[in-house]
Amino acid sequence: SCTKASHPTSKLTGRSGQYWLPPGATWEDMKESADTHYPKPQDLWLCLPGALLLIVVRCIFERWVAQIQLLLSAPQP
Repeated sequence: SCTKASHPTSKLTGRSGQYWLPPGATWEDMKESADTHYPKPQDLWLCLPGALLLIVVRCIFERWVAQIQLLLSAPQP
């Protein structure tokens, strides 16, 4: 049987720095301080308003600007 310590993926899980960090770095080096800030998972929520804004801009462009361009470039009979 395979124990947790001998399992092939044991160093991929948990807080082992062997796999996740470059040589010479520790988890202590990754702590935030007054002058060092790292992204947090909740920062991804900022993507939603940006994505919605791009969708609105695209819809406005397709409805107004692209339609006018199609009308101007259409061959006249």
